[in-house]
Amino acid sequence: MIHVELQSVRKTFGSVVAVNGVNLSIEKGETLALLGPSGCGKTTTLNMIAGFLDLDDGNILINGKVINNVPPNKRNVGMVFQNYALFPHLRVYDNVGFGLQMRKVPKAEITEKVKRALDMVRLPGVEERYPKQLSGGQQQRVALARALVFNPDILLLDEPLSNLDAKLREEMRLELMDLRRRLGITSIFVTHDQEEALVLSDRVAVMNAGVIEQLAIPTEIYEKPKTGFVASFIGEFNKMAGEVAEIGSGGAVKVKIAEGVVIKSNQGYGGKVGDKVQVMIRPERMRLSLQATASDNSFPVKVEKIAYLGMVIRYYITIGGVRCVVFVANRGDRLNIATGADVHVEWDNEHSLIAGL
Repeated sequence: MIHVELQSVRKTFGSVVAVNGVNLSIEKGETLALLGPSGCGKTTTLNMIAGFLDLDDGNILINGKVINNVPPNKRNVGMVFQNYALFPHLRVYDNVGFGLQMRKVPKAEITEKVKRALDMVRLPGVEERYPKQLSGGQQQRVALARALVFNPDILLLDEPLSNLDAKLREEMRLELMDLRRRLGITSIFVTHDQEEALVLSDRVAVMNAGVIEQLAIPTEIYEKPKTGFVASFIGEFNKMAGEVAEIGSGGAVKVKIAEGVVIKSNQGYGGKVGDKVQVMIRPERMRLSLQATASDNSFPVKVEKIAYLGMVIRYYITIGGVRCVVFVANRGDRLNIATGADVHVEWDNEHSLIAGL
């Protein structure tokens, strides 16, 4: 069942088009990530759903009803802000219960609901503390409890983990995953962190310049990006420009990168022979071998540089005049490959993605 729907939503600020005709449907209980760089329109979209910004055009519907003119406090939407927006002079109890107080909820009921919300985010017994007495992760949980305390239909989160250090961010990801599983609440969150989007969401909407470039499940976003922008924004790709040399059956395509370097793909291409295209291969899909094998794509190369990053070792090579990097997982059995070594780089044709230039 569609819970939240955006129909040709548009928002401008003067001459700047922040959101340009976005269409989006979110099912009840689904978690959607709005992912993209700064200025792509994701936070503007979230604020329009929350009711903090008016639309210039289009409609926003909740449960099938247009809510364009419904004020924020009547939408039954919980919001977690990037900077948490906690009142520094109020205790945790009053911060979490603020919305309930504004709704004139009886004091005894507020006390019960505040306690339940803090238990929900695994932060019991801090009602009498002030925000400055809490860690960043605890402040984040208080902000989350405040958004959940009145049992909202929809939870909106704006860069919820961006102010936390790497270790806390990882811990809070797990907490949000668990909370989402327990509550089953429809959630929309804004992030520029691709890992966060892939881990926490059922679907990801990748935004660029006010439009959604691709909307899909995380694995499809990562494995089969539809545009060059999505490919460049999600993870890393080795990109090589070339010319379509052959188009066969079953999606078979050959692309000439340079003299003696023809890359094979089975991912298909909708154009014609002679088109200028870009071949993209993820670094972790490539392999290094001391001897050539029967791989779909295999090319002799020289290791130019090695970067040891702990869990991953990065090997820098050149294919057809293009600098590329190969990721090798560090499993304690490091390849006997040194800088300057002559090796073969190989990968399967299913990992060669082709996009028009």
